[in-house]
Amino acid sequence: MPESDPHRVIDFHIHAGNPSDWHPWVMEFVSMVNPEAEAQLDMCQTQEGLLSFLDDQGVDHAVILAETSPVTTGVVSNNRVRDLCAGSDRLTPFASFHPLEVADQAGTVAQLAEEGFRGLKFYPSSQFFFPDDPMVYPVYAEASDRGLIVMFHTGTSIYKGSRQRFSEPIRIDDIAVDFPDLQIVMAHSGRRLWYEQAFFMAERHDNIWMELSGIPPSRVPEWFPKLERVVDRVLFGSDFPGVPSIRRNVEAFHDLPYSDELIEGALFANAARLLGIS
Repeated sequence: MPESDPHRVIDFHIHAGNPSDWHPWVMEFVSMVNPEAEAQLDMCQTQEGLLSFLDDQGVDHAVILAETSPVTTGVVSNNRVRDLCAGSDRLTPFASFHPLEVADQAGTVAQLAEEGFRGLKFYPSSQFFFPDDPMVYPVYAEASDRGLIVMFHTGTSIYKGSRQRFSEPIRIDDIAVDFPDLQIVMAHSGRRLWYEQAFFMAERHDNIWMELSGIPPSRVPEWFPKLERVVDRVLFGSDFPGVPSIRRNVEAFHDLPYSDELIEGALFANAARLLGIS
């Protein structure tokens, strides 16, 4: 098991697309939150630039997410993410596709695994499917068999056309029961509407992980006062480029009134264990 290290950081939620990959309203919002977003994304168009950016932000390792949400946000292709991460032991690629729009679900997952992807990222509120739809189960079965992590956007989305009802954390309950070996990450941990529901899911199922991107660190204790109960399944994520500074978020996380085990685990050891990083 990786030891906690207060000086190491794994960011479990990085978007490193080209600004043109997203709809204009996405970059308008992101630039309002982070005025340096476009310049930072420009820096991240090559692996060398991305790693230099992570160094500047104090991040040792990052999960880089593809995105298939053509209606609401845009498309950051699997090929781009795969190529950006290729050959680096500091970057972990997660693929994305619409599970109900591929002819061969299991075959698609198998191919992505063979290409080196370590996980799959789904965006139910933008892709308009319920995660617990039995029609999606072949995806989870193949992912479980191949040891891939499955990450879901949970909670609200502010982007045009998104439909919130698809992203309730309760929709992950059946999946966790039916695929007990599948490791499931709740991105945003039910942000805004469903924090209690997300925490219940993590407390109930030892194969569900809480990822805290999109939540201001200062608000985490208010919304998750009993987070110590799932101390070994909390993950830090920034949701870059939608934050002004990853480094400042990490510093703020260190100041939270939680145990060292939780803080250092969330920032490094838990993700290292999940990803198999020594």
